[in-house]
Amino acid sequence: AQNVDGVYPEVYRILTDDNKIEITEEEREKILSTTLSLYFRTSKFLDAKNKELEDVFAFIERAQQKFGDSDKEMNMYFGDRNYTFKMSDAEETKEQMRLNNKMDFIVGHFGNWQNFIRHKYHSQITVLKVTKEFPLITSDNPVEIYNHKYKTADIFDPNNSIQLALNQEYFLWISPNTQKSDRNIIYRGARDKWFAFTLNFSTHASATDWIIGREDTLAAHVEQHKTYTTAHPEGAEAIESIQSRALGLVEYLDIVEKQGIGSEIAVNKFKELQTSQFFKDDPMVLEMSREMKEKGFI
Repeated sequence: AQNVDGVYPEVYRILTDDNKIEITEEEREKILSTTLSLYFRTSKFLDAKNKELEDVFAFIERAQQKFGDSDKEMNMYFGDRNYTFKMSDAEETKEQMRLNNKMDFIVGHFGNWQNFIRHKYHSQITVLKVTKEFPLITSDNPVEIYNHKYKTADIFDPNNSIQLALNQEYFLWISPNTQKSDRNIIYRGARDKWFAFTLNFSTHASATDWIIGREDTLAAHVEQHKTYTTAHPEGAEAIESIQSRALGLVEYLDIVEKQGIGSEIAVNKFKELQTSQFFKDDPMVLEMSREMKEKGFI
């Protein structure tokens, strides 16, 4: 309450102020601490563990019904603990296990949260502003961990990036560990409606029970979701555009990571992106082009 919720308004003001570029070490720590806390404090981890527990007991109960003998003593190892009980006492044991799950979740939340803050110590902090045409939504799982190379359950994979919608217009992106940058800078940029559409689609898919936003924003999202995910000409065009952009950017970032932003192969790949129909008038590419011209790369 004091060190996360109490400072979030300050963090929110920093991240949504277009003129705020330089940050102090303390401000950076607050940004990482508050935003990453939103990932670890959701109940999805505890819910998954309790679902696993219910499945185990359902299996045991089916076996007991088949073979009988509810007074037979059973041993179970679950959540790094050993349990000994009789099936006649199964409900009491399961309740104790659920309580232990909750305690493990709370302790694990604090441990993983602090370790993750240290893990992202050198990652680039970027705030992107999207068009008002597609307002952003959020969900009961507001923070997404995204890996642009492969799917992994390892939250500490160095290729993971962190994504979080701050409001209808602003989006926070914390880079993979492979992309280190100036620690005391917030990088800022703009994105188009297809970028916002992709974010909303991903947010919708990762929600457990709720998608969250203003009434008009949610209504607009539902209509956009129907329009652009059905066999509709504009929807097919949107999906093709999103897929092509994602593939092109991943290829470019891989080249930059291996060869450097000023290498001939990276510059040629960027020029290829510039000429692609899918990046025409894209604000991100236009800004990247301006910066690369200033540095003499193109």
